[in-house]
Formats: sequence, C-alpha cells, structure tokens
Amino acid sequence: MQSDDEDIPAGGTWTGGIHPKSIPGALKIQQESIGKLQRNLRMELAKLQAEETILKLMIKRERNRLARWTRKRGVELSEGQQGKQEQQQERQGGPLEEGKET
Repeated sequence: MQSDDEDIPAGGTWTGGIHPKSIPGALKIQQESIGKLQRNLRMELAKLQAEETILKLMIKRERNRLARWTRKRGVELSEGQQGKQEQQQERQGGPLEEGKET
C-alpha cells in the first residue's frame, strides 16, 4: 500500500495534478471534509466528557458507599471486640491490655 506522499512527485504539491481553475473547488471540498471531521471529533469529545462525568459520579458514589460500609463495619467490629474483651476479663479475672488481640 502506498502512502499519499509517494503519489506526489519530488518538489510537487498535492495540487500539482489539478488544473489551476479547479484548485478553488478542490480546496472547498477539502475544507468541507475538514469541517465534517471537526464536527465528528467535537461530538466524540462531548460523548467522552459525558462518559467521564458519569464515571466520576459512579466512583464518588461507590467511595461513599464503601466509606459508610467501613464505618458501619468498624462499629460492629469494635462492639464485637469489646464483648470479647469483657469475656476475656471475666475468664482471667482482670482487665486486658488495649490493642492486644487473642
């Protein structure tokens, strides 16, 4: 497969094979093509930005949900650990040191 550069003779330009009267028409066609590409790119960018916003919101919600779950779970664990410590104190007859797990 040849690239477009290989089709142009050395020292030539893309307009080299076009008759001078058809250059404005060729430029107009090229500008229209560029305009279409720009519109498509803008639309794709808008879609990606919307998707990014949605993903950021989803991540934020999930972080908040996990934080709530962790706090709730932490309360449950600390209550459970406190109950275990009380049971250990009853068995041993004295207070447990803080931070020690059995």
